[in-house]
Amino acid sequence: RAMREYRPAQYPGRAIYIRAADDPSDDAQYGWTRIMPRLLTYQVPGRHMEILEDPSATTLAAIISEHLGRAGRRD
Repeated sequence: RAMREYRPAQYPGRAIYIRAADDPSDDAQYGWTRIMPRLLTYQVPGRHMEILEDPSATTLAAIISEHLGRAGRRD
């Protein structure tokens, strides 16, 4: 019952969503923008199960590194 009735609150901050480029979903953000309107979406090459292997891992690391460098700064 709790799972059916749970309604997540809006998250006003920035967030990133990194997905595999070969993901077959029609919704690139899987609905996350409903609760995180400032969501930035990135794609890395390959399939989901390869995201931690190169060349995906290199791209993934660059995206995370860029955003960690911005952390704590004002918008």
